[in-house]
Amino acid sequence: MTTWPDWCKVTFGVFVGLLTGAILFWIARQPDGTPITLMPRPTPSPYQVFITGAVTNPGVYEIEPGGRVITILQKAGGETSDADLSQVNLAALVNDGEKILIPRKGEVLPVGEKSGSSSTTRRIDLNKASLEELMQLPGIGQDRAQAIIAYRQSHGGFMSIDEITLVEGIGEGTLERLKDLIIITQP
Repeated sequence: MTTWPDWCKVTFGVFVGLLTGAILFWIARQPDGTPITLMPRPTPSPYQVFITGAVTNPGVYEIEPGGRVITILQKAGGETSDADLSQVNLAALVNDGEKILIPRKGEVLPVGEKSGSSSTTRRIDLNKASLEELMQLPGIGQDRAQAIIAYRQSHGGFMSIDEITLVEGIGEGTLERLKDLIIITQP
């Protein structure tokens, strides 16, 4: 058996080392291509809320999503001296397009009128409602409620009420039945 001279062994070792390094470099290198830039979610538009009744300046005011009745009341100049704030939930969250009535002392709110969040017809928030809450909506059983929850989880929540038609099994007819019963708050 022939043995290699020392210089051959060294040369062969260097060659194998360089070849191994090149292969590892090739495997570990970053892929070529254009980097993806993720854009932030669009900033939601301010809500428009109508406040009326025993307030200094009744009218429509803008408030950021997640705002409360107390903030709208302050924007309207505060309550008048004859306001009955005991009937109002000042800590209630407001919704886009909502009407808030601040009753006067001795005034009884009409059935279905909203004062803070004490509405007789509570709207369901598609981005926060539980399975049971979604199933309270007309035409929404367990399967569709689960589909709504799966959609909001996979898409980061709903951005508009119309987006519910993208959920499997929910079309324009269902949207028409639900549009006054559902709301969207930012996820």
